[in-house]
Amino acid sequence: VGGLCRILSQNSETITSLEFVNCKLSSSFIDAICDSLFLKGKQSHGVKQFTIQASKFTDANMNSLSDKFVSFLSSERSLSSLSLCDNHLQRSFAKLALKTLLDASSNLSSLDLSENNISGWLSDFLHKSSNQPQFSLEISKSLQSLRVPNLRGNNLHKNDAEDLKFALVHMPVLETLDLSDNPIGDGGISSLLLQDLMSSDECFRSLIPYFSQTGEHYSVANLNLKNCMLSCDGVTELLELRWGWRDAESSGAKDLYFPGLVKQSNK
Repeated sequence: VGGLCRILSQNSETITSLEFVNCKLSSSFIDAICDSLFLKGKQSHGVKQFTIQASKFTDANMNSLSDKFVSFLSSERSLSSLSLCDNHLQRSFAKLALKTLLDASSNLSSLDLSENNISGWLSDFLHKSSNQPQFSLEISKSLQSLRVPNLRGNNLHKNDAEDLKFALVHMPVLETLDLSDNPIGDGGISSLLLQDLMSSDECFRSLIPYFSQTGEHYSVANLNLKNCMLSCDGVTELLELRWGWRDAESSGAKDLYFPGLVKQSNK
């Protein structure tokens, strides 16, 4: 660890991207790495892309963020891409990471939390947004640069989709949304489309109000709902209410991925 940290420290002014793949990481290791990336005499760094993927955290309880990692995420606004993919992270870790990024008014354009287990991570977000207008304003400022959130394979359900709706409205430049491999079902998507019309016996209804309200001001071009337990009726509802189905191309939708459900439309 010491040798790696020395190399990072010596090159801290030029390092813009750092990846850890298939590693065993402890909180003390992460602290040392983050500390070595700070520029000399400053509590800031120049890293734009930071990735921890398919790695194992050796601490018995990875439900919290170390102080140095919090400082790293909060430092300046240089970080534009954060990937914590396939690390067996739980919702408490994801909640703290999101809170840290929001508190720092992050400039993130890409956030990859795929292949973890973070169901419920936005529940506090929903509660505070509805009860604290000032918090909602702070959220709006913090998420306005986010273009590509990846939430694939996180065991997200209908309630998570309902919570996500309140976060998505603060992402005006959202381009790609990957919700694949989550059992959100028909009711989860529909609550984003229908706002007040909720179906008690379905699950695709949570996301539809968001897509129907985006209109000309939002540009979701790529939507991946593979393996989300959607029915043909649920997919049809999404296409009709958000993109008018036949006019999907002119509405700005470039890539709608519903494998096994929707065939390519005739031009």
